[in-house]
Order: sequence, then structure tokens, then C-alpha cells
Amino acid sequence: MYTRLILLITVILIPELAISQDKCFYIDETTDLAYSITDSTLYSGICSDSYRNGNMKYCCKFKDGVIKYSKAWSRKGVLVDSTIYLNGDDKMITYTFYKTGELKEYGTSFKTGKKTLGLDNYDNEGTHIMFWKNGNKKSEVKYYNDRTKTFLTRYYKNGNLKYTGLFYEKNADSGMISALKRDSIHCEYNKDGILIKKQTYVKGKLNGLTSYYDINGNLQKTEMYKNNIIKRR
Repeated sequence: MYTRLILLITVILIPELAISQDKCFYIDETTDLAYSITDSTLYSGICSDSYRNGNMKYCCKFKDGVIKYSKAWSRKGVLVDSTIYLNGDDKMITYTFYKTGELKEYGTSFKTGKKTLGLDNYDNEGTHIMFWKNGNKKSEVKYYNDRTKTFLTRYYKNGNLKYTGLFYEKNADSGMISALKRDSIHCEYNKDGILIKKQTYVKGKLNGLTSYYDINGNLQKTEMYKNNIIKRR
């Protein structure tokens, strides 16, 4: 995780630390801890990099080898990314922003379990929320059990509900909804937030009642499925 932040970039120690050097620290890939370039002790400090126009480009803070936060800005000086690390990368809160400054994404990630022999054997749980530029939610994903279960909610730009549903995948290694399978109840809504379709899935297949509604929310028809096959209309 940390290597993507700093290993190959040139960083400058900001004035409050009194020293300046081309590289402040390196990362031990076994422990994920940062060590000082000068004396190989656990690194504590703040490093930053700037654009040629003088605007801040990047900033990160470590204490006793553990990262505390990182921030990144555009060339125009707009904050585009900010991450708070509550326990290294075990617990993270991340914000990303549009180029015009509005909040674009918010995410939390929490690891449970232990790291064994340098390998990540954690479960991963958290939330990922995307926003429209007007500040309304665009989507919200809550994932559980190392992302093997994911609950998705989508919204229209006007803030009304668009879609809800649970997804699962035993070996899912990413948060991509397209890689997951539907499970339980899935609902679709029109732009006025009125329910227009409700379906029941079991392990990726339609099983149970599917209901259709008109634009006013009145039930129009139903279908009964078993393993994706219609059994009754």
C-alpha cells in the first residue's frame, strides 16, 4: 500500500522538521513500516513535494514508522485526495474531490485478522460512497466479509433512490459490482423514487417472485421464477 505513495518520488522535508533531503524514508515490505534513509530507525516526520509553480503537490506524515495521513493537490492548488490512516493501512478513511473542489468520493476500509509471514490474510470491510457534483449521493457500496458480500444503493442526480440490491462472490478480490452475483431482494425505482420492479435472487439466479409496478407504484403483474425459469405468471 505504502509503496504507491512514496518510494520512487522525490520528496522534500517541510520546514517544521528543520532538515531537508531528497528521500526521507523507505518502506520495509515485510512489516509495512517506514524507516529513515539516514539511520534506518523508524521514521517520524512530514514529507512533501511541490509543483514548479510553487503549489503543494503531495504531503504525508509518519510517526514511529506508521503512516498517519496523506494528501494530494492539483497544479491549481485544489485538494484532490486525502487519506487518514487510523492504524497504518488497517483502518483508512479516504476522500477524493472533483477538480472544482466538490466532494467526489468517500470511503472507509477496516481490516480484521492478522498478517502472517508477510502475507495479507485479512478480512476487509467498509463503505464506498460516490457523490454527484451537486452534493447528492450517486452510489453507496457497503462490503462485508472480505468483500464477499456487497450491498449496493444507487441514486438519481435529484437525490431519489434508483436501485438497491445485495451481491455476493465467494472469491471476489475487488469491489467491482460487475464481478459479483445478485442475491436476495433487488429493487428498481423511477426518477420520482417510486418502486417499479422488485426481484428475488438466490446465488445469482432468479428464484421467487418478480413484481412490476406502473409509474405511480401500482402493482401491474407478477412472475414466479425458479433457477431463472418462469414457473407462473
